[in-house]
Amino acid sequence: MDSPITDIVPATPVQHGLLYVERSYAKGSLYHEQYIAKLAGPLDLGRLEIAWQKTVAAHTILRTIFDWDGQNEPMQIVLRHYAAPFVVMADPLEENERTAFVERDAQDSFQFDTTPPHRLTLMKLDDQTHWLVFTYHHLLLDGSSVSALFDYLAWQYNQPSEVREINDYGAYSRWIQSYRQQENSVDAWHSYAEGISLPASLVQEYSNDQTREHYQYIDREAVDRLVAAARAHHLTLNSICQVMWAYTFALSREQPQVCAGSPTMVKPLDSSLDSVVGLCINTLPYILSFDREQSLVDIAVRHQQNWGGLIEHSRIGLAEIKKAIGYHHYGDPFDTILTYTDARDRILPRLDGVDWRVLSHNEVTQYPLSLDVVYDVHSIELKATYRDAHYNAPTISRLVQSFADNLSLFIEHPDTIPHLRSYTDVDDETVAPQGSGREALTEKIAQIWTDVFGVEVGYDSNFFDLGGDSISSLRIVSKLLEAGVTASMRDVFDSPTPELLARVVLSTAIDDPVTHMDLPASVEEKARQLYGSNISAVVRASSVQQGIIRRPSSKQNLYHDQSTFTYKGRLDPELFEKAWNIAAHKNDAMRMRYFSKDDVWYVCALKDSAISMRYFDLRDTPRQSEAIQRAIEDDLATPFNLQRDPLIRLRLYRTGDETHVLFLSFHILVTDGWSFAFMMDDVFTAYEHLIEERSFDLPSRRLTYVDYLHSLTVSDTISGRQHWSQYLHDAAGAKGVSISNFSNLDVVFAHLDGDETDVIQRFASAKKLSLNSVVQAAWATINARQSEPVIFGATTSARLLHGVNYDDTVGLFFNDIPIIAHVEGRSIEQLANIIQRDFQTNLKYSYVSSYDIAEMVGRDPEEAPYDSLIVFENYPKMQEDSLKESRRGGVMNTDYWRRDMADIPMTLYVEVRNGVTDIKLSYNNTVVSRDVAQGLVDEFMRTLKVCTL
Repeated sequence: MDSPITDIVPATPVQHGLLYVERSYAKGSLYHEQYIAKLAGPLDLGRLEIAWQKTVAAHTILRTIFDWDGQNEPMQIVLRHYAAPFVVMADPLEENERTAFVERDAQDSFQFDTTPPHRLTLMKLDDQTHWLVFTYHHLLLDGSSVSALFDYLAWQYNQPSEVREINDYGAYSRWIQSYRQQENSVDAWHSYAEGISLPASLVQEYSNDQTREHYQYIDREAVDRLVAAARAHHLTLNSICQVMWAYTFALSREQPQVCAGSPTMVKPLDSSLDSVVGLCINTLPYILSFDREQSLVDIAVRHQQNWGGLIEHSRIGLAEIKKAIGYHHYGDPFDTILTYTDARDRILPRLDGVDWRVLSHNEVTQYPLSLDVVYDVHSIELKATYRDAHYNAPTISRLVQSFADNLSLFIEHPDTIPHLRSYTDVDDETVAPQGSGREALTEKIAQIWTDVFGVEVGYDSNFFDLGGDSISSLRIVSKLLEAGVTASMRDVFDSPTPELLARVVLSTAIDDPVTHMDLPASVEEKARQLYGSNISAVVRASSVQQGIIRRPSSKQNLYHDQSTFTYKGRLDPELFEKAWNIAAHKNDAMRMRYFSKDDVWYVCALKDSAISMRYFDLRDTPRQSEAIQRAIEDDLATPFNLQRDPLIRLRLYRTGDETHVLFLSFHILVTDGWSFAFMMDDVFTAYEHLIEERSFDLPSRRLTYVDYLHSLTVSDTISGRQHWSQYLHDAAGAKGVSISNFSNLDVVFAHLDGDETDVIQRFASAKKLSLNSVVQAAWATINARQSEPVIFGATTSARLLHGVNYDDTVGLFFNDIPIIAHVEGRSIEQLANIIQRDFQTNLKYSYVSSYDIAEMVGRDPEEAPYDSLIVFENYPKMQEDSLKESRRGGVMNTDYWRRDMADIPMTLYVEVRNGVTDIKLSYNNTVVSRDVAQGLVDEFMRTLKVCTL
């Protein structure tokens, strides 16, 4: 008896990659393709089915299944016989029914290990018209192979003949596997990307978001001129399109370096496999830098030369290419691809008496944006396929139009020098603060650095030598934005002197930085039902707020912030309460309520929200501290009603003739530590004016917290989740610790004196590292014995979003984000460089809740989001000083206490101040013993000292 299997051969590297993505994606297929053609004429369905079965019999790829279970790598298994599905829907369908079927058919999964992943359906529209819908997985076929298949189908339909196997994809796969020059190819790709550091792409989490299309056409006259320009410079149209698509992205993202993808045919130079049908392409990355030294045509010529040299190295898989080019993130190194097709010689299948017209040929991938450039006799068709999670229709329209405009630019002015804001010189035509020109801007930057670092800064002073870190860079960028200068935190790290930074920023004005989103009418109606006309604004809660509110009830008291201030001097309770309400009128975060609708939480900023302060005279109470402590415990046991009550509670205790204790209790949704000092400053500014009986108005914030919430779009949240899903891929499945008692905290202290701190600081400066990055690398190194990779949290702030500065806005901006450290085989310097690079990339997505992030690695809501957290305490100390040592309105703050609670087993606090470093490890003694905590601190100190030797 003949075996049901005729061949077994390993999957090609490209197929291997597609199968890996398929395994990673549990919600259907990303790589289904649909070919839809309209057949008009007297179609013989029986004859067509026979022709289709002969087509399947003649092409091994259409009889191939895939097996991976128990194998080191996936295998292709070719069945001897396969009765391919040929479904005829004989009842005429309405347009909406056809559309619904096509959408369902595109989502229906394939069983790769039992049946070949393809199916064909004929839908009857009327007696003379049918739709042919061929749905298949990209594992089987590339675009040109589909055309070849239907050309063979038409031949068998028109002139039936005996079947012979004409296309053995196994022979092609063996040719791929026989490649013996992998090492040379890896070296070639390494040389191509040498010295280039690629950021993580947007492609992180595979999702079911809607894929849409946008079409645009370039007319015949423009096409002819583009062809002439290509010939004049000895370039292919594909090379020009690749370069100008990358240039379009460079302009839109304001970055001079772009990595994009482009499919290329992978076949032997001889004709032995020239007509093979199957998946014979590979999508390769191309990297372009648009510097000021080369024109667009020079860049195109250089790219064509480089690309041509890399084609011969396209037989290795993308996984090997990623390693070679130094791309260490999960996913592909590009989030956009450009496909160029020359359709001038495309021949449509010809059935006897039947007109065959292709309606669509759609591919769904994980890439946020793909551009198909189809060059035909009369025009060029531009088809952009994009995902809703990343782009909207107006943005895509502008991008595609910009690409078309850039092609025209190449035609008219090929010698144009690329002009990107991220490296544009500030010259006399640029509007700069306090004058014009680069020197004026450099002077302004130097003055800002002087304010931030507290020392005199020159034009060539180095950011890292000054002790710069992420918070310093955030403050610098914030102050630059206030002066109308646009820069990013990465710019500060990459251009670490005022003079260099002045070269890469361009002054811009912030006119209307916030785009407001419309809410469903049902949400606004519920807000009116709850709060009547006392509504200033309603907006969707941020990801961080959503994460906090949705935490289990057992953890809600984690977010109940309690502080006490001891004031010495005369304090008027009535005026002090009034001062709090004046501050609340100024800061909308103090007037907010929260409600849910359809499992989504919304924020309502009220016009008026009275804050009441309870006053207690304890001068005759014998045990004052015990009475206050009981009040603190009772307050902690009283949860905030987020929908109904003010989220600030005040109690003022008079303990002596001129001594008072202020007990302040608020929900963390009101403010973070950074802006807490701003809130208190507003209170005492108002109080000072009230006791002096001076009329005044607190100056309004330039940006409110509602503005910030408005600026966080749903698209931001989705793309942020996708980013973290990709970044955390290697840590998926990590289990956390469940903590039931959050107040069982103990501490271990350590200290680095001035000389020790100076040595570490000089090490960091010499390596162009922030001290925070060195600290994180040292912490990862000592924890690598428990797990690899190491995952821990680090605090950050989302006060800069979309280039908008919320530096002095009161609200909740702070968050903690994960750090993934692959420690094995790396020195502290190497590890710190990787952590610093990743941290700068991740800052863009720091608005995503750490609890959402924790879920992505499989942690239960009852578990801690991380096993440890690093708090590098370096936000402006004058803010904390104002809380601890303030003298305002005739009273002096003599003592300040703040309750500390956490559901994280260990929190490492590192504070560098006045030339010394204080270290505190706070740990939950129900999870971590004192001996373990002390041992970790000791080893951490040794690691910091050793790395500088």
